[in-house]
Amino acid sequence: MQVIYYIILIPMVYAAFAVFIIGTAWQAIRIIHGLKYSLGIAVEPAKKPGVLGALCETALFPRVLKTHPVHWVFVAVFHVAFLLLILGHLELIGEIGALQAIRHEVFLGGGVIGIILFVALLFFLFRRFHAPVREISEAGNYYILVVLLLAVLFGSQLHLARSLFAYSTIEVYDYREYLAGILTFRPALPAVFTENCVGHSFLLVLHVFFANLFLMLFPVSRMMHALLAFPLARLRRR
Repeated sequence: MQVIYYIILIPMVYAAFAVFIIGTAWQAIRIIHGLKYSLGIAVEPAKKPGVLGALCETALFPRVLKTHPVHWVFVAVFHVAFLLLILGHLELIGEIGALQAIRHEVFLGGGVIGIILFVALLFFLFRRFHAPVREISEAGNYYILVVLLLAVLFGSQLHLARSLFAYSTIEVYDYREYLAGILTFRPALPAVFTENCVGHSFLLVLHVFFANLFLMLFPVSRMMHALLAFPLARLRRR
């Protein structure tokens, strides 16, 4: 069991980030190459949006707001919560004074962010079981949502067990020791991660495992294509 924990928490983490970075770079190159051709044969001139305009349209989803306002609410809430989730994980690496303008304990949000993300992901998943989205959905659309849903679920359980029931076998300094080793390429697992392979240790491994899978799948998902293709297309028209 300790060997499995080690593989998931160290080698698989490096592999996941390598696949994510290389895959994202490859997709960006492929999309830019495709845009050179598609925009080169465009018949009608397009309005030049500017960098700020392209970023606003990418982040605010105005077309979704016009056509599917309920979906837009979930999309907007999801992206805000996901940004806060990233900031929360950065706090696990080290102290960030600016974030403590509103005093809080690590993890950011007290478990609320994880719940919001979980509800939003459930909405996205069940939405794909109904027409007309069902007809245009592929297996990969479901896989990426389920994997992210499970990563959020187990990550939320880690925090809620601490905040609601005062149950914790892994402290913040243990996470920081682990993450510092990963970032400095001197990885090591704190003893508490493997001395008791149940409770928080087990939830942590599940959380990291599904987070790794998400990073590996993301570059080949429609999420990545939408994230890159739209802003790049808008900027290429400038």
